[in-house]
Amino acid sequence: MSHSDLTFSDLDEDDLLECAGLLAESFKQPPWNEAWKIEDAFERLLDFFVSPKAVAIKVVHQDKIIGFLMGNVEIGCDNNYFYLKEICVCRDQQRNKVGSSLMKYLEHKLQEMKISRLYLMTQRDSIPERFYTSLGYMINHDMILMRKDLS
Repeated sequence: MSHSDLTFSDLDEDDLLECAGLLAESFKQPPWNEAWKIEDAFERLLDFFVSPKAVAIKVVHQDKIIGFLMGNVEIGCDNNYFYLKEICVCRDQQRNKVGSSLMKYLEHKLQEMKISRLYLMTQRDSIPERFYTSLGYMINHDMILMRKDLS
């Protein structure tokens, strides 16, 4: 597959079911090993899609969505930033620069929108962490992710 065969564009609501299937299939594999139901994946993506200032991009090859990402612009006191909520590339296209191309497309789009910073969360010491590091992302030592179990 040549990268000239890839088409990047804004994701439409009609694409969400196909993306939900892609998410469910991709995330059942390591390192996540998550058993997503299509209905739950669809609802998750729909929530992201309809959020204020959402940005959702797909990459298509031969009329099939092979990757997508979603997030939203958030307002800061001195600048606006983008928070990446989800990125997914179909299993057989991983390690073929599809994800890298998708992220570069996003970065270019955000620069055009005058967005100064991009934030994301990923699993520590993982293939995704190495992927983001290879694209120039760094660990933010000023912030930590905290949780509280409510059950």
